[in-house]
Amino acid sequence: ACAPDVQKAFSSLLLERRLGEHALPAGTWVVAAGNRQTDRALVRAMSSALVNRVTILQLRVDAGDWLAWAQRAGVRAEIRSFIATMPDALMRPVPAEPQPFSTPRAWALLSRALDMAQKAGVLTAETRRALAFGRLSPEDAVVFCALAEDSIGAIRPLEEY
Repeated sequence: ACAPDVQKAFSSLLLERRLGEHALPAGTWVVAAGNRQTDRALVRAMSSALVNRVTILQLRVDAGDWLAWAQRAGVRAEIRSFIATMPDALMRPVPAEPQPFSTPRAWALLSRALDMAQKAGVLTAETRRALAFGRLSPEDAVVFCALAEDSIGAIRPLEEY
């Protein structure tokens, strides 16, 4: 998403291993991350000169790796259980219209929001639905909330997951 002037400075960093008077220490790796234009994210095309000087890796989402990270990061058990059961829900295609969609980041942020709501004493079925529909693809929010709520709409205690 960086402007052409920043791309120019990045090219200089790659070629000369320095920015202005600051030289990179020996052994330093220069790493950048970005989105693809197909992600409908904030993206600018890279110059062909820059593309020719970098290695571009396409990363894929791996539910097993994410679940291992999520366990270490304290992501809620019900979210980890949901993704373990429905791994395709971890990452959904970017919708054509700007609306929430399921990504690893969305699930982690939903976990944090649910933790905050629970800590504040306001975690109800309605709150859970609002938070889930505000972060996830609608089809994932529906199923996640349905599984998290018992037959009368109350949130089950965390230890039941």
